[in-house]
Amino acid sequence: MNMKQWTIPFIAGYISANISAFVMIVALFALAGDSYWVLLAAIPVLLIVAQLSLVLFCRWSELNPPPWWHGTVYLILGTVISFPMFFLLAYVVEAGFDNRVPVILFWIVYSLEIGLVGLILLIAYRVMFTRRNAGHSRTR
Repeated sequence: MNMKQWTIPFIAGYISANISAFVMIVALFALAGDSYWVLLAAIPVLLIVAQLSLVLFCRWSELNPPPWWHGTVYLILGTVISFPMFFLLAYVVEAGFDNRVPVILFWIVYSLEIGLVGLILLIAYRVMFTRRNAGHSRTR
C-alpha cells in the first residue's frame, strides 16, 4: 500500500469520526440537562455527516456511491467501538496516571483513537466493496 491509500482514509475517518463524536457528546450533555431539542437536532446532523463522509470517501477511492443506509451502519459501528474506548482511556488515566494527565492531552489522545477507528472502518469498507465490485466485473 502506498501512502495515498492510508492518508485518504485517515483524514476522512479522522474528520468524520471527530465531528460525529463532538455532536454526540454535545447531544448527550444536552440530554442530561433536559434539552431534548438539541438531541433532535443532533440526530440528522450525525446521519448526514456519516453518509457524506462515505460519499466523499467513495469518490476519492473510486468506488460506487454507497446506499443510503451505509452511513447509518458506519455511524453505529463507530459509536459502538468508540464509546467503550472513552471509558477505557478514562480508566487508564485514572489508574495509571492518578488523574494527573492534562484535560487537553486526554481529548487529543481520544480524538486520535476515534480517528483510528474511522480509518479502520473506512479501510474495511474499501476492502469489502473493492472485492464485491471486482466479483461483479468478473461475472459480466
